Amino acid sequence: FRIRVLLRQEVGMALSPDDTVEEALTKIAATFKSDEKAAEFAKLTDSVLEQFRDKDSRATGLKQLIQLQDQLHIARRMGNYVKEANLVESITGRMRTDETYGLKSMVPMVQAEQSDEMKEMIKMMQKADLESRPYEFLNTPDSEEITVNIKVPPETQMKDVTVKITSTKIRVEVK
Repeated sequence: FRIRVLLRQEVGMALSPDDTVEEALTKIAATFKSDEKAAEFAKLTDSVLEQFRDKDSRATGLKQLIQLQDQLHIARRMGNYVKEANLVESITGRMRTDETYGLKSMVPMVQAEQSDEMKEMIKMMQKADLESRPYEFLNTPDSEEITVNIKVPPETQMKDVTVKITSTKIRVEVK
C-alpha cells in the first residue's frame, strides 16, 4: 500500500573543483532562490553565510548549517536537491570536526566524487537501512503533504487494507 506525492525536479548547480565553501554556499543559495518553494532553504543558507563571515558567530553558523543539513536530508530522500544536500553534508561534517575549516577553505569531496566502490558500499548501506524499516515517512519542511510507504505482503489487495487518518494519527491495518 502506498500513498504517493508528486515531486518537482531538482535544479542543478555548477560547482568548480576550485570553489571555496563560501562560493559553494553562495551557488547553493542561488539555486534555492531560483525555486520559490525553496525560499526557506535560501534564507537559511544566506543566514549561514552571514554567521560564518562574523568570526564570533561560528557556533551560531554551525547550528544553522546543521539545521540546513537536516532539512536538506529530508528533501534529498524525496529526490530533491540531492547535489546540494550532499555538499552541505560534507561541509557540515568538516566544519564540525575542524575549527580551522571555514568559508575560505576548499570544498570537501562529496559522495559523487568518491570511488565507484565507495559509492556502491554507501548505496548498499542506504538500501539496507531503508529495507529494515517497516514504514517510512517522507515530507519537506514547507509542504502540507506527506508520503507514507508501508511494507505489506506481496499478496495484499486493496480490500485487505484499512486506513484511518485523524489530525494526530495515521492507522493502517492489514488483514
